[in-house]
Amino acid sequence: MKQFIPIFALLISTLATPASANQPFKLGELGYAGNGCPAPTDTENPTIIRMNKDALSITPTEMMLFTPSDERNFQRKKCDIALPIEVESGYQIRMVNTKLQAFAALDTASTATYTLDAGFAGNSFAKTSVKLSANTVDNTELAIPETSWSECGADLILRAKASMVLRSDTTQSSYLRVNGIAFSVVSQACSNANE
Repeated sequence: MKQFIPIFALLISTLATPASANQPFKLGELGYAGNGCPAPTDTENPTIIRMNKDALSITPTEMMLFTPSDERNFQRKKCDIALPIEVESGYQIRMVNTKLQAFAALDTASTATYTLDAGFAGNSFAKTSVKLSANTVDNTELAIPETSWSECGADLILRAKASMVLRSDTTQSSYLRVNGIAFSVVSQACSNANE
């Protein structure tokens, strides 16, 4: 079994939460895909999910890369998250505090790239990335403070996409890991949009 130290303690594969009187939106059933976040049926290294009425955290347990044992010098892993949201008429939402927390240990001739995208399906996405040079051994964090507001009263699918690339070869000893991806959802009345 691959070594992995989870940063979240609660495993919830899918969870729908009801809207409260003060929250004009409702989160739907979470979906995720990619070679960095195994499906809920993976019992050995399940993706770890924590979700409440307005926030989501995910630990993609398979989002790790090691120095290759063959001739490859380019490796990539990703995790794509999709979350449908019902929004009441007269309100709009956006994502805030979207973050990716990661760790990298790069040898003398290895480099790496982490990328994070956030937004709504069918619209343009906010995006940030970081390139790490050789001899890096450190934690790193990517952050998107906020996305644009959604259309007024429109149900939508919220998307977050995380990826990482390792450029290395068999002469190196390098390692990448994504510890977690998280974001929150906030709302406002459409009448406040221009204030």
